[in-house]
Amino acid sequence: MDKKTIGAFLAALRKAKGLTQKQLAEKLNVSDKAVSRWERDECAPDLSLIPVLAEIYGVTADEILRGQRLDPENSAQAPDNYRTEKQLKRIIASAQTKFRIRSIVSITIALLGIFAAAICNHGFNQAAIGYMIGCVFFVSAAICQIIFLILGLSAINTDELDTGTVSSFRKSMIQITELVISVILVFLVGAMPLIILTEGFPYIGINAGWVFDTSLPYSLLTAVICIIISLLINKPNKGKPFFNVSASSRKLLIRCGALLLIYLAVVFIAQYCVNVFFLSRYHLYTPCNQFDTIEAFQKYIETPTDPLGNPMKLIDASKETYEDGTSQTFLHYTAEDGTEYVLSDKENIAYLYYTYTDDGFTYYSVPVHTEESFFHSNLSIAHIEVSNESDIVPIYTFTHEQLRQGAFIETSINIGFVILYLCGIVAAILFFIKKRNK
Repeated sequence: MDKKTIGAFLAALRKAKGLTQKQLAEKLNVSDKAVSRWERDECAPDLSLIPVLAEIYGVTADEILRGQRLDPENSAQAPDNYRTEKQLKRIIASAQTKFRIRSIVSITIALLGIFAAAICNHGFNQAAIGYMIGCVFFVSAAICQIIFLILGLSAINTDELDTGTVSSFRKSMIQITELVISVILVFLVGAMPLIILTEGFPYIGINAGWVFDTSLPYSLLTAVICIIISLLINKPNKGKPFFNVSASSRKLLIRCGALLLIYLAVVFIAQYCVNVFFLSRYHLYTPCNQFDTIEAFQKYIETPTDPLGNPMKLIDASKETYEDGTSQTFLHYTAEDGTEYVLSDKENIAYLYYTYTDDGFTYYSVPVHTEESFFHSNLSIAHIEVSNESDIVPIYTFTHEQLRQGAFIETSINIGFVILYLCGIVAAILFFIKKRNK
């Protein structure tokens, strides 16, 4: 083999075909640096690539090995197709390995989104911000996987190569992409408790147990839906497999994907606005008790009441003095069902705090009246909200039962958005199948 003539001959053939070194490298699943070395006679192509180069350039493998065109009589004697099934499988195996590695990169990006959301929630007590950051990683992972799929499908894009082996290769790439996108969707839905389990305050950290209890059923539901969709689109249509993707089908797939991303972005913005401007104000949709004066609120919060809302009776009081001269009074109450409660004048104290919103974040300032506190003997009160106005009224109080009702409403609204996400995905898939089969 004369390497000095092969390099110049390969360069001339490539230029005659109007290909760049990078474009040729993508077709062969090699680097453009390798193509450059061939054409500079620093090394020769691997023997398994000679038939592929012959197919691309429209010459024979013998001509490439000789580094020159043969006479028509001699070239006519050369076989028309030098590619063997073994050589083709080797090329496809290389492309498939590269695609699988890229898919692992997409999954890694999605996992980083989970870690970022967890760090924001547990490390900085910013549950909603953690979810938003996680979504950035999830969307980036999905976009990367789609790009990797397009690159993989374009790697072997010659009609002459459209054999059963190549068709199977393309099918496996799309199946891997289905799996990766499904995992990303499970992560996306599984992280949603960061914005729906907030007890009216979406910008605080929430308990990991709450996330797990709600995340698990959502994630399982999403996984089941993804499996059903996968079975639906893998079913042969009119005798033509779904994965036999032609050039026109790829264009349609890209258009459907773009429209789906726009739809998902619109739904996501709507969900974000609802959570920030509506669900963050608990009294707007949750049953509550409203007090227009501080005096009325004080009378209510200092009325001895058990967690179920039943009145309590004071049965005893004791005072304990400590070595540092401080003292603490303990009040012993009994409820109607006989349950005893011990309250302290040091620990069962409630203050009213200003809350204000800036750039979508909820902040808490110092107590409204630092010198004024309330003895919190009404144990049915689980949460208190005050007005953002300077006079802090009206004041809203919520019992445990009212909070459960509000949490149900909040969860139902966000589940509605999840359904919108899934409906958009199913509609896009069905639209693609319908258009493709025309």
